[in-house]
Amino acid sequence: MYYAPLGLMKEPLWTYLYQHLAPAGAFKPMIRMNSKIGQLLIKAPGATVFYSCEFLQTEIRRHQPKIAKITKLSPEELDELKSLVTRKIRFINETLLDEDVLNQAEALVEDIDPDDAPFLALAIQLNGKLWTGDKKLRDGLRSKGFLEVLNTEEVGEWLVSLEEE
Repeated sequence: MYYAPLGLMKEPLWTYLYQHLAPAGAFKPMIRMNSKIGQLLIKAPGATVFYSCEFLQTEIRRHQPKIAKITKLSPEELDELKSLVTRKIRFINETLLDEDVLNQAEALVEDIDPDDAPFLALAIQLNGKLWTGDKKLRDGLRSKGFLEVLNTEEVGEWLVSLEEE
């Protein structure tokens, strides 16, 4: 699963939510730079800014040995790759989320995946959109009337439209 982008200064704020981590899904940007997610993060137009909960940094550190083993990169190369993938991401401490917004997000995801609440709360608080590769989450939120959720293809289309402006 991966959750990812957010924000553009002149455009509506988007939310980069990179979430719970199936090794083949969440870390695709770090394992395969040619993945759609990796390319979207690396090649996003200059003014694009992505946001995620600080928890993402913890998960990247926790899985760094696995990423190193799969990619066969040296520690220095892995640090460079991590820097490249995360350079446009602004990490927000979850304790800064408004309690009412967090409660709203928890109610929306309680029967889908409660672990997604902080990421959804961040998107709501920033008046952004949630980018997720989790079809169950996307469909579940949309069925509850929360339409500010995009899949990777939709985010790619959005970024292409920015380049055309």
